[in-house]
Amino acid sequence: MNEAIEIRKPDDWHVHLREGEMLNLVLPWTAGCFGRAMVMPNLSASGICTVSDALSYRQAIENRRLQAKLSADFQALMTVKITPQTLPEMMTEAKRAGIIAGKLYPDGVTTGSEGGVSDFQALYPVLAAMQEVDLALSIHCELPGSPILTAEQDFIPILADIIANFPKLRIVVEHLSSRTMLEYVLAAPANVGATITAHHLVLTKDQVLNLSGRVMFAHRFCKPMAKEANDQAALIKAVVSGFRKIWFGSDSAPHSRRDKKNKNPPAGVFSAPVALPILAQIFEAAGQLGRLEAFTSQFGAEFYGLPLNKGSYPAEKESLDGSLFSR
Repeated sequence: MNEAIEIRKPDDWHVHLREGEMLNLVLPWTAGCFGRAMVMPNLSASGICTVSDALSYRQAIENRRLQAKLSADFQALMTVKITPQTLPEMMTEAKRAGIIAGKLYPDGVTTGSEGGVSDFQALYPVLAAMQEVDLALSIHCELPGSPILTAEQDFIPILADIIANFPKLRIVVEHLSSRTMLEYVLAAPANVGATITAHHLVLTKDQVLNLSGRVMFAHRFCKPMAKEANDQAALIKAVVSGFRKIWFGSDSAPHSRRDKKNKNPPAGVFSAPVALPILAQIFEAAGQLGRLEAFTSQFGAEFYGLPLNKGSYPAEKESLDGSLFSR
């Protein structure tokens, strides 16, 4: 006999919806499951760098939602890409326009991060403006030039400087992947939080790379890279323990099959169709299924100062696989 569960409509606090035909293909997977989705600004062109860019992108998402007759309750939460050209007054404009965060990409560390930041202290006037208007700072925490498996933890000194200089700035470490960064975030002040993906909870580097260190399974390759088994175990323990500083962001990041077949495939795991079932499996295996709702539907909304979703998400345990939940 199948077993049903129901949680408050979840949010995805980190998703890549892309643009054009890719947007048309992937939006239904996110809008069909989530009440809100925080949309990343690193598109294939220069990115979403201004308020005008963000508003145009939001309209494109809304047009696709209407065309596909997707849930009227779905809301795309927009971000802007912080670059060396970003001015402090742009952050004030962004806050007034309903932009939810400024996204900082270190230069060249991941897909669409070209033209990102290399001189972090030069951006301090921008961060001061964000703190003043209470606009959250979302960071891809990897240090340019560092080895792929230590780039996240190597970014901690830069993160520490930002936290020390802007004690009231809400800061999110996106797609946290290492035990070292996890321990740092949990010990950080209350204005610092993090998202964790589903794929970082089920993958280790050995399921992505071959013995020579090259990408063997391109569709599992993401940035930051999945780490060692002890990192994976620490992340699982953290999410099922109910820490309020950690919430769900899928980092679902689709690419074409052609691009993924390249010798040097782009980083990104398209997880939107399976993220919630994976999370349900993980929480159930830990005997903490009752904490799934807080991780997916509560802690992120509270950090961003938004009301909790009113609807619900039904799921049913399939009789063919007792650990698998599906819509």
